[in-house]
Amino acid sequence: MVLIISELTRNWGQLIVSISGSQTICSKGFKNAYTGILKLLRDTRLDGELNKVTKHFGTIRIVKKQEQQTIDIETFLDFRARVLGLNGVTRSV
Repeated sequence: MVLIISELTRNWGQLIVSISGSQTICSKGFKNAYTGILKLLRDTRLDGELNKVTKHFGTIRIVKKQEQQTIDIETFLDFRARVLGLNGVTRSV
């Protein structure tokens, strides 16, 4: 089980702001990865490992969320056409 905890920390550790006592403060990206791991452990019925992971990280609290970005529809449609090669637009590499 140490492997799952170390992999979470290795792959998404830059998204953890700090760990204090029984609470992990993190970004939304870490929270998403963490909940995915928990779902996998629940689905595979690995209750012992699930308990170890939840005990290690404790309560998760998000302190930083990503900002939503906006784009106007014309710019999006132009970008889409270029990516898909529509309307005779060719992609340049």
